[in-house]
Amino acid sequence: MKQLAYILFGALFTAGAAYALGVVLIEKLRLALNALERRLFAFLLGGALLSLVVFAMAALPVFHRGVCLAVGAALLAWGWRVSRRRAAAPAAPEMARAWRWLFVAVFAGYVVLYLPYALSPEMSPDGSTYHLGLVSHIARDHGFRPMRSDFYKNMPAGTEMLFLFAFEFGKHSAASLVHFGFLLLLPWLVVSYGRRYGFAPAAVFAAIAVFCSPVVGADGTCAYVDAAVVTAVFGAAYLTRMWVDEPEDLRVLAAAGALGGFAFSMKYTAATILVFTVVVITWNGRRARRALWRPLGVVALAAAVWILPWTVKSWIIMGDPVTPFLATVFPNPNIHPSFVTEWGEQLRHYGMTGYGDLPRQLFWFGERTEGFLGPLFLLVPLGLLALRTKEGRFVLLAALFAAAAYPENIGARFLIPALPFAALALGMVLGRVHPGLAAGVALAHAAISLPVVTPRYCSPYAWRLDATWPWRAGLRVVPEDRWLTEHFPGYSIDRMLDRLVPAGERVYSMFQVAEAYTARDVVVSYESARAETLQDAIFSAISSGYQPSVRMRFGFAPRMVRRVRVVNEVSSPAKWSVTEFRVMNGGKEIPRSTAWRVTARPDAWDAPLAFDNNLATRWRSWQAERAGMSLTLDLMQARMVDGVELTLTPDQAGPSLQVVGEAGDGKWVELSGAPRVEAAPVPYSLRRDAMATLKQAGLHYFLVNTDAYGAEDLRGNAEYWGLKLIGESGDTRLYRIE
Repeated sequence: MKQLAYILFGALFTAGAAYALGVVLIEKLRLALNALERRLFAFLLGGALLSLVVFAMAALPVFHRGVCLAVGAALLAWGWRVSRRRAAAPAAPEMARAWRWLFVAVFAGYVVLYLPYALSPEMSPDGSTYHLGLVSHIARDHGFRPMRSDFYKNMPAGTEMLFLFAFEFGKHSAASLVHFGFLLLLPWLVVSYGRRYGFAPAAVFAAIAVFCSPVVGADGTCAYVDAAVVTAVFGAAYLTRMWVDEPEDLRVLAAAGALGGFAFSMKYTAATILVFTVVVITWNGRRARRALWRPLGVVALAAAVWILPWTVKSWIIMGDPVTPFLATVFPNPNIHPSFVTEWGEQLRHYGMTGYGDLPRQLFWFGERTEGFLGPLFLLVPLGLLALRTKEGRFVLLAALFAAAAYPENIGARFLIPALPFAALALGMVLGRVHPGLAAGVALAHAAISLPVVTPRYCSPYAWRLDATWPWRAGLRVVPEDRWLTEHFPGYSIDRMLDRLVPAGERVYSMFQVAEAYTARDVVVSYESARAETLQDAIFSAISSGYQPSVRMRFGFAPRMVRRVRVVNEVSSPAKWSVTEFRVMNGGKEIPRSTAWRVTARPDAWDAPLAFDNNLATRWRSWQAERAGMSLTLDLMQARMVDGVELTLTPDQAGPSLQVVGEAGDGKWVELSGAPRVEAAPVPYSLRRDAMATLKQAGLHYFLVNTDAYGAEDLRGNAEYWGLKLIGESGDTRLYRIE
């Protein structure tokens, strides 16, 4: 019970501090809200402000429990003082009793259903890995520190800042409860919107449709961020609609811009709501022949307050203001452009060869799309009939912009921001046919979305709430440690890491680890450029396609040169690479010097890997090869050179390469034509060389799951790798690099 008290305190203290800040902001802006809207927007706008406050605490860095207590108490006191002095707000427009009872009954029933899931120990895939992994790192370090080995930890984390505030008191479940708070707010916000604009029945329908959606329930009851994102997105659209009625009120636009910026700070894809606001302002301004610079400037400035801290932080740490997505525009040593391309392709298809199966996956099966919306949303196209009304056109336009980024990630939860708008349009249409039809469809949706019902029609592998109601875990009748040990393999792996890996040591892992429960830093094989390069070295010892089995010799008349360059002359989808680059004179390699300088275009940072005498490593372009790519060696003084020898992997035997030289006069001349290609012996030391590369990177522990590529070779040939098995947990093995 003591642990449960801490969890509740952490969540409620965070919610209270956010609400108090919102009360102050609403009063300062003098927003024309009714009584219900004041309460709803106080939490939402205050949450946005509190996220900034926590960001500042982490950036200074002064993030400590005592500071959180002092800041939270001060905010509560400030909000209380302001609330005592403010004038009473008008009541919200009335709603028919039948619809009010329908909403309250379904909402209350689902709150009782959802609450134990939200209170349960955090085990969600993304929540336990990078959302709360970042939070636990910041909490331990009392602020931000550069973590270039994980691009996830450098993306905007507006929601995680609120998680962090709660985590400091109630740990993981307190953070989940904060996210659950946004989920509880959303249906009330939708109903409030409908009451303001005269279509409360459609709003009740929409609130139930979204609140009961299986993917929304699974997401909103754990430490994900999508429930918070959709609430901020809907709030921004709500305020934008208010501005349409009062175009001279720039204060409401400032609040809309703030929520749009807050949405971006939680998830890049939510930035489309800012575009929506700009479009609405531009359209209405031009129709009324009003100047646009003031309203657009207010939105831009307000949004920038939330956008700039995260983009500047990302630019400083990662060299990309929108990491990892602009790695091609902002080349940096932390993210390879090929990762962005390949990861993006994966997110656009989720392993499906086409989109023919997408509707089934998205609406009821959910295996490929990581969850499902519910069969009700198959009716969404009917909502297009709402285009006949002004309000219908507004919500459908908002739905279009909220879903604009969906093709870039076809997971079901990436449609969540559009659901309230689409459901509102559908509710308007069904309500016009017959109010009872809308109510009946909403109730049927609530019934078939229950966790005990969904297994009857969805995939057993779909992400959803478990059919077993976890009240014993939520109330801590079963101790958290025991529950996690019995139900969450990732927790046991974390306990193994904390037990067997000394403090301060980092672990290289071939899979994503639930970092929320370990105090060790984990470098995952695909989460940074350096980690990918290390994985490449490991694969060189396992796969013949990665091994340096080809030698390419370029011979030419002896010549005095200072710089030697190998230039790629073809373009293709493949990546260009060079394992070793040697310059020759008289048939012998010119001894290498630490004074030499090497560079490459692109990926200059990895150019030394082609000159390190380690056949397990190689320089790679990490993007599709194109004519003009080059690898350059500067000898720092003119030397007699009569040949260049390249050691390559077998996939590099075909590229057309040219060797050119420069004597120090700035004039480049061709040195050699077609090379002689021959087989090169593959050394037996590649396994040891790969592990030596990890050690040079400061990594002395290696975590592998049994289905990872090469896992059995690692186990069967551990002594040749220079590894010692020191721990096992389920299908995961922990090695120490000797």
